[in-house]
Amino acid sequence: MFERLIRWVRNILRAGTDGITTNIQLSGEMESAISRWARIYEGCPDWCPKGTHSLRLASSIASEFARLVTLEMAVNIEGSARAEYLGTQIEPFLERIRSYTELGCALGNMVFKPYVADNRILIDAVQGDCFLPIAFDSSFRMTDVVFVEQQIAGRQIYTRLERHKFEDGTDTITNRAFQSESNQSLGREILLTDVASWSSIAPEAKISGIEKPLFAHFKVPITNRVDRHSPLGTSVFAEAVDTLRD
Repeated sequence: MFERLIRWVRNILRAGTDGITTNIQLSGEMESAISRWARIYEGCPDWCPKGTHSLRLASSIASEFARLVTLEMAVNIEGSARAEYLGTQIEPFLERIRSYTELGCALGNMVFKPYVADNRILIDAVQGDCFLPIAFDSSFRMTDVVFVEQQIAGRQIYTRLERHKFEDGTDTITNRAFQSESNQSLGREILLTDVASWSSIAPEAKISGIEKPLFAHFKVPITNRVDRHSPLGTSVFAEAVDTLRD
């Protein structure tokens, strides 16, 4: 599925319908690796034919890393009424931080993207196979990215592409929606209002006067041996795939 998403978005970039002229900063090696890590983590590796059960060692490895990382983690936001408010808002996210960390360890990357809904601050945890990096700055900080969300209703597949581009203190957020009856293509572009849960999302918004992008990229802090030139992280079990297969 990840490879198809990349192909769809690349076609949009080449078409230039939204003014993007750059390519996705993701090599073929990283595309294949992220998809493979996801299948291994889910217990469906390439080496397990139908009827063969996986030991699911990969999920145990990622789970143990997440346990060790979050076991003694503490977050305190205090000192003012605003701090107390933020501390209350972040509590639901922290309750799920171990699960998010496990998913990030398994696929090598995750993006945390806060947003406001129903007068609450929520944080969307975007897994490594649901976002496509467009650009990084000189510090290897992601500054331009496309997030992918899909909903299925009967035979219809709805896909939303949300792009965040940070440049000169301004984050430009654009949203586009597509409808298809097949998972082989994005299908035709539709209005955001055609999907009830997306009807309140603006097609474009600009937030100025900020110092950094409105999202945070978590990556596993080990050397990327799949693509030494990529700013992306790799799975915690990337170097053990051959052992897992054996």
